[in-house]
Amino acid sequence: MSAVTIRLPDEFNRKISRAARRARQNRSEFIRQVLEDSFRRQEQEDYMQGLIRAAKVLATDPAALKEAREIQADFDAVDTSLDSVIAAERAAGIDPDEKWWD
Repeated sequence: MSAVTIRLPDEFNRKISRAARRARQNRSEFIRQVLEDSFRRQEQEDYMQGLIRAAKVLATDPAALKEAREIQADFDAVDTSLDSVIAAERAAGIDPDEKWWD
C-alpha cells in the first residue's frame, strides 16, 4: 500500500480526527473509507448520467419508441393474465403467495 501526504487546514484535520474517533477507526482507515465511498458515489452518478443520456436519445428515436410501446403491450397482456390467475386462485381458496416449492 502506498503512502500519500497531503496538507490540510487545521480545522479540517480536527474534523477528521473527531469523525475517525466516532467511527472507531484510525485516521488512515477513516480517510480510506471516505475516499472509497466518494469514488463509489461518483461511479454511480456517472452510470446514472449515462442511463439518462441513453434514455434521452431513445426517447427521440421513433423506431425505439415504437418498439418500447410493443414491449409494454406484451407486458401489459402478461400482467393482466397473471392478475386473472391470481384472482381465480383466491376465489378457489388458494393463497397465490404461499410457497409450494422447496
